[in-house]
Amino acid sequence: MNWQTVKNLTYTQIGVFLALLIVAVMPNFSLKYGASPALPAGLLALLGVWLVWKQRVAVFAAPSTRRLTIVFALLLVPVLISIPASYDLRYSINVAMALVAYYFSGLALVQVLRGDAERAWLAKWILFMLAFWVADSVIQYLFGTDLFGIQRTADMRVLGPFKGSLRQPMLIALFLPVAIWVLLRKGAVPAFLFFAAAAFIATLAGVRTVVVMLAIAAAGFYLKLPRWRFKIPAALLAGAIVLAAMGMTTAMKERMSLLGEIQDTRFETFDRLLSGRLTIWETASHMLLARPLTGVGAGAFAKAYDDYSTRPDDRFRGGVGEKVYHAHQEYIAMAAETGLPGLLGLVVAIVLCVKWYWGASPERRDQAWPYALGLSVYFFPLNSQAPLYHGNWLFPAILLLFTALLAALDGEPSTKDTHVPERV
Repeated sequence: MNWQTVKNLTYTQIGVFLALLIVAVMPNFSLKYGASPALPAGLLALLGVWLVWKQRVAVFAAPSTRRLTIVFALLLVPVLISIPASYDLRYSINVAMALVAYYFSGLALVQVLRGDAERAWLAKWILFMLAFWVADSVIQYLFGTDLFGIQRTADMRVLGPFKGSLRQPMLIALFLPVAIWVLLRKGAVPAFLFFAAAAFIATLAGVRTVVVMLAIAAAGFYLKLPRWRFKIPAALLAGAIVLAAMGMTTAMKERMSLLGEIQDTRFETFDRLLSGRLTIWETASHMLLARPLTGVGAGAFAKAYDDYSTRPDDRFRGGVGEKVYHAHQEYIAMAAETGLPGLLGLVVAIVLCVKWYWGASPERRDQAWPYALGLSVYFFPLNSQAPLYHGNWLFPAILLLFTALLAALDGEPSTKDTHVPERV
């Protein structure tokens, strides 16, 4: 690539490439080289600031930008309210500052992803990334070590290039609808084969909540299949594959075996089944009841935990045996950390997204479908997932899906030649 080629790059091309980097640098080994999803998101924020400076009227005239602004306001205002009395003032301020930065990242993303051709390019490369993770994980499962020298865990968890974390299965579930959307253009069979392979690998991580996430993705895929004769066999086979993967992972077998030990309906019984989640959620409810209008502060769940824990046998208190970093559920975390305003803001944002989706034309809904399904995988209320305000990897992934959804609903078909981006 020569200098003239670089000079001729449009801001759309740069922005779409940065959007892809959000996914590409997700694996933990990239941290060795100073890369994380926060880096491309930060560069996108700078691009968003530049766009506002150069063409403010045009940027804010787009419905997608106005919708983005509404949702970020619904998130940011409760965070600001939670700051004065936060248990972790510094963290809560950082959350507010990060939301402002991510807002500008979102401004850039909804602009550069408005064209169907740009989103199609991004979707194809997301498919490639997921296929690479799956292939690397297959090697790890078969030979004990993946292409980067990362070993599977002692209890047979397969984590691929995500050493030391359980992010891969969740990210596969989030972005799987995007990959399926690309492959459905080739036919139902390639889409199903990839879904089966990706679901198998994601389940081998031994995370029970991922099974729920895969079920949501599978339901959307099931409804999208073109002919009824594909639907029932595909559903049965997909279920069999996931069950087989659950039986091949020591960690998953141990957790699922607890179901057979349920002999009563006591709190302690179900708390053990859910690996202590009920204790964590009970403590979160105490936070909400004590501070219904402010919560304990955005991101301050861990710092506030001991003050609201009431069970004498709480193994998370003090962080001696096990440390709790967050509430392990998005809605409960939002309520505990930012009070009823935060929970209400999140619910209103979701309702608005559903309204915008179903208010669009069938063509626009088809373009937005994979991103809407990916968001549904995360925000399904029965999930036990990492909350938005914890870690610098999850929010960029959700932001990418959300802005792609808004851009697709407000997008421009690739057959039209009306979107001519300016030169940088």
